[in-house]
Amino acid sequence: MGGINLARVLVGGLLAGVIYNISGFGATHVVDLADSFARFGWEPSTGSTIQHVAVRFGFGLISVFTYAAIRPRFGPGIKTAVIAASIIWVAAAAPLIFVLTELFVFSGSQAVTLLVWTLVEAWLGTAVGAWLYQELESRGVETG
Repeated sequence: MGGINLARVLVGGLLAGVIYNISGFGATHVVDLADSFARFGWEPSTGSTIQHVAVRFGFGLISVFTYAAIRPRFGPGIKTAVIAASIIWVAAAAPLIFVLTELFVFSGSQAVTLLVWTLVEAWLGTAVGAWLYQELESRGVETG
Protein backbone atom coordinates (compact mmCIF):
# COMPACT_ATOMS: atom_id res chain seq x y z
CA MET A 1 0.00 0.00 0.00
CA GLY A 2 1.59 3.24 -1.15
CA GLY A 3 1.08 6.72 0.17
CA ILE A 4 -1.29 9.32 -1.15
CA ASN A 5 -0.14 10.73 -4.46
CA LEU A 6 -0.66 14.44 -3.87
CA ALA A 7 -0.14 15.34 -7.53
CA ARG A 8 -3.12 13.17 -8.45
CA VAL A 9 -5.14 14.57 -5.56
CA LEU A 10 -4.40 18.06 -6.87
CA VAL A 11 -5.43 17.27 -10.45
CA GLY A 12 -8.50 15.27 -9.42
CA GLY A 13 -9.42 17.86 -6.79
CA LEU A 14 -9.21 20.72 -9.27
CA LEU A 15 -11.42 18.81 -11.70
CA ALA A 16 -13.88 18.13 -8.88
CA GLY A 17 -13.70 21.84 -8.04
CA VAL A 18 -14.69 22.72 -11.60
CA ILE A 19 -17.78 20.53 -11.21
CA TYR A 20 -18.56 22.03 -7.79
CA ASN A 21 -18.28 25.54 -9.27
CA ILE A 22 -20.42 24.87 -12.33
CA SER A 23 -23.02 23.25 -10.10
CA GLY A 24 -22.86 26.07 -7.56
CA PHE A 25 -23.53 28.75 -10.11
CA GLY A 26 -26.34 26.60 -11.52
CA ALA A 27 -27.90 26.23 -8.07
CA THR A 28 -27.92 30.00 -7.67
CA HIS A 29 -30.28 30.27 -10.64
CA VAL A 30 -32.37 27.14 -10.06
CA VAL A 31 -33.05 27.90 -6.40
CA ASP A 32 -33.32 31.67 -7.06
CA LEU A 33 -30.85 32.60 -4.36
CA ALA A 34 -30.66 36.12 -5.77
CA ASP A 35 -34.14 36.73 -4.32
CA SER A 36 -33.03 35.46 -0.89
CA PHE A 37 -29.94 37.63 -0.91
CA ALA A 38 -31.86 40.68 -2.11
CA ARG A 39 -34.10 40.47 0.98
CA PHE A 40 -31.00 41.20 3.04
CA GLY A 41 -29.56 43.77 0.67
CA TRP A 42 -26.70 41.48 -0.26
CA GLU A 43 -25.18 42.00 -3.68
CA PRO A 44 -22.51 39.69 -5.05
CA SER A 45 -19.19 41.47 -5.27
CA THR A 46 -16.03 40.48 -7.09
CA GLY A 47 -14.46 39.58 -3.76
CA SER A 48 -17.35 37.38 -2.66
CA THR A 49 -17.42 35.67 -6.06
CA ILE A 50 -13.69 34.93 -5.83
CA GLN A 51 -14.19 33.58 -2.32
CA HIS A 52 -17.12 31.43 -3.49
CA VAL A 53 -15.04 29.94 -6.32
CA ALA A 54 -12.04 29.33 -4.02
CA VAL A 55 -14.16 27.59 -1.38
CA ARG A 56 -15.69 25.31 -4.01
CA PHE A 57 -12.23 24.39 -5.34
CA GLY A 58 -11.29 23.71 -1.72
CA PHE A 59 -14.26 21.35 -1.41
CA GLY A 60 -13.08 19.55 -4.55
CA LEU A 61 -9.54 19.16 -3.22
CA ILE A 62 -10.69 18.01 0.22
CA SER A 63 -13.16 15.56 -1.31
CA VAL A 64 -10.56 13.89 -3.52
CA PHE A 65 -8.00 13.90 -0.69
CA THR A 66 -10.59 12.19 1.52
CA TYR A 67 -11.22 9.65 -1.25
CA ALA A 68 -7.48 8.95 -1.53
CA ALA A 69 -7.18 8.66 2.25
CA ILE A 70 -10.01 6.13 2.68
CA ARG A 71 -9.37 4.24 -0.56
CA PRO A 72 -7.02 1.64 1.02
CA ARG A 73 -9.73 0.70 3.53
CA PHE A 74 -12.81 0.81 1.25
CA GLY A 75 -11.18 0.00 -2.09
CA PRO A 76 -11.12 2.03 -5.30
CA GLY A 77 -14.31 2.97 -7.06
CA ILE A 78 -17.57 4.83 -6.97
CA LYS A 79 -18.68 3.48 -3.58
CA THR A 80 -15.61 4.96 -1.91
CA ALA A 81 -16.07 8.24 -3.79
CA VAL A 82 -19.66 8.45 -2.54
CA ILE A 83 -18.52 7.77 1.02
CA ALA A 84 -15.82 10.47 0.79
CA ALA A 85 -18.26 12.98 -0.71
CA SER A 86 -20.86 12.20 1.94
CA ILE A 87 -18.32 12.81 4.71
CA ILE A 88 -17.52 16.26 3.33
CA TRP A 89 -21.20 17.05 2.73
CA VAL A 90 -22.22 16.05 6.27
CA ALA A 91 -19.32 17.99 7.78
CA ALA A 92 -19.57 21.20 5.75
CA ALA A 93 -22.38 21.68 3.22
CA ALA A 94 -25.39 20.40 5.15
CA PRO A 95 -24.62 22.31 8.38
CA LEU A 96 -24.17 25.54 6.43
CA ILE A 97 -27.54 25.11 4.73
CA PHE A 98 -29.20 24.35 8.08
CA VAL A 99 -27.69 27.45 9.69
CA LEU A 100 -28.66 29.72 6.79
CA THR A 101 -32.19 28.31 6.94
CA GLU A 102 -32.38 28.96 10.70
CA LEU A 103 -31.28 32.55 9.99
CA PHE A 104 -34.11 32.85 7.42
CA VAL A 105 -31.74 33.31 4.49
CA PHE A 106 -33.28 30.25 2.81
CA SER A 107 -36.88 29.12 2.90
CA GLY A 108 -37.67 25.52 3.82
CA SER A 109 -38.20 24.54 0.19
CA GLN A 110 -34.96 26.24 -0.85
CA ALA A 111 -33.14 24.37 1.91
CA VAL A 112 -34.50 21.00 0.79
CA THR A 113 -33.56 21.72 -2.82
CA LEU A 114 -30.08 22.85 -1.79
CA LEU A 115 -29.54 19.83 0.46
CA VAL A 116 -30.35 17.45 -2.40
CA TRP A 117 -28.51 19.58 -4.98
CA THR A 118 -25.29 19.83 -2.94
CA LEU A 119 -25.31 16.13 -2.06
CA VAL A 120 -25.60 15.13 -5.73
CA GLU A 121 -22.99 17.78 -6.59
CA ALA A 122 -20.62 16.30 -3.99
CA TRP A 123 -21.15 12.75 -5.25
CA LEU A 124 -20.61 13.75 -8.88
CA GLY A 125 -17.60 16.02 -8.29
CA THR A 126 -15.86 13.53 -6.03
CA ALA A 127 -16.60 10.59 -8.33
CA VAL A 128 -15.07 12.41 -11.31
CA GLY A 129 -12.02 13.49 -9.29
CA ALA A 130 -11.66 9.97 -7.88
CA TRP A 131 -11.97 8.45 -11.36
CA LEU A 132 -9.07 10.60 -12.51
CA TYR A 133 -7.04 9.59 -9.45
CA GLN A 134 -7.77 5.93 -10.17
CA GLU A 135 -7.35 6.23 -13.93
CA LEU A 136 -3.81 7.57 -13.70
CA GLU A 137 -2.81 4.80 -11.34
CA SER A 138 -4.15 2.13 -13.67
CA ARG A 139 -1.85 3.45 -16.41
CA GLY A 140 1.15 2.23 -14.43
CA VAL A 141 2.19 5.48 -12.77
CA GLU A 142 3.77 4.67 -9.42
CA THR A 143 2.12 5.81 -6.20
CA GLY A 144 3.83 7.15 -3.13
